[in-house]
Amino acid sequence: NTREEILTNSLEETISLIAKTKKLTDELWKLELFSRGISEVRFFNVNKINILSYNLNILPHGNIIAGIGHEYRWDRLQEFTKRFAKNIDGTPNYASRYDILALQELFASPFVPTNKCYQEYFLDEIKKHGFVYQVSSRSPNVRHLLFRRKWTDSGLVIVSKFPIVESKSYYFQNSGRKQDSNASKGVLVAKIQFGKRYLLVFNTHLQASHIDDDDSATNVYQSIRWRQLQELNKIMRIWSHKNPGIPSLLMGDFNIDAIPNEALQTYGYSSIGETEEYKNMIDLLNAENDTLDLIKDKYNGHLSTRPPRLQFPSKLKYIIYHKYPQRLDYVFYRPGSLGELYPIKDQTRIEKFLAENDAANLNQSLPVISQLNFKRKRNASFSDKDGKKKYKNNKKFTSLSDHYGIGVTLHCNNTFTWI
Repeated sequence: NTREEILTNSLEETISLIAKTKKLTDELWKLELFSRGISEVRFFNVNKINILSYNLNILPHGNIIAGIGHEYRWDRLQEFTKRFAKNIDGTPNYASRYDILALQELFASPFVPTNKCYQEYFLDEIKKHGFVYQVSSRSPNVRHLLFRRKWTDSGLVIVSKFPIVESKSYYFQNSGRKQDSNASKGVLVAKIQFGKRYLLVFNTHLQASHIDDDDSATNVYQSIRWRQLQELNKIMRIWSHKNPGIPSLLMGDFNIDAIPNEALQTYGYSSIGETEEYKNMIDLLNAENDTLDLIKDKYNGHLSTRPPRLQFPSKLKYIIYHKYPQRLDYVFYRPGSLGELYPIKDQTRIEKFLAENDAANLNQSLPVISQLNFKRKRNASFSDKDGKKKYKNNKKFTSLSDHYGIGVTLHCNNTFTWI
């Protein structure tokens, strides 16, 4: 009995010590994370990581040449940010499932007198929803403004609920053409930690194609994108060499349309061939047979990542140029050699981010044909398959951007982490 009592007491003391140690550790983590803006701490097993790539179409504050399709920036940005808040009853909503956001066209306004630029507003607000780890592209300085006419950054932002342990912002050597030449376009890289696991995230936005009186300018834009792609691929290889075995995601708005003109009447989906520019991009990125286009891998074709334009200008040429369907946005996966993080194929998805009237969730997966219901009118409505009115939008826009987002889910081999 004495021996059993000794063992029992020893076991109880050990359990008590473990409990006290855990309690102390919890308190230390609460203090650390509270200082970063998180009030809740939980210890859990990470096995899925949700990541969103999305071009927000938020041009810099003070931009007076934004033009049709770029209006209502404050309204759209505020609504997008609110999507990541919890519902009124405290339950998580659809968008709050995401752990990492890689955003494009969320430009800073470093030279415009304003209390809050769009980018600063977003970074402040999204921190309240758990995205306390943040990196953004470098803003130009006065010298860049005076001698290179750069008056905004590249509009790239990565925010995460998990620690970003290393990051870097790069400028492309080729400064771009037309409106693109005023932005400091490039690549934003973040190394993100999940317990003992890591992921490299590359976020980019390449040269756009603009309307020109000379149609031969198309070749000029493609040439600029090709040189930017080469720089991008080199940067990725450098980081992969520095971080052997670590998987990576390359995402963003590449302004390379994979869908050929022959697919114009396919209602947002194309399995009818691919453009040469897309093929050339894949040949470059996949030179070592290690790069996977996640949308194409799931659907065996290309889905449109742009809605029809909310409003059209009077020029017929402009309407034709912005064809539908159009795929410009991509998420590419490189597995590394550790095999610790890999995409769950059936959970790759297009996120449409339609406008809402209130905080209630809207089904993000409305049929593509419904997306053709873009009007100049202030009001727009959608109905379900039985004809019952499902949702009415009294706003001046029906989509939060002129792009759709791409959501991916990575499986993470069992790893424990704090959040």
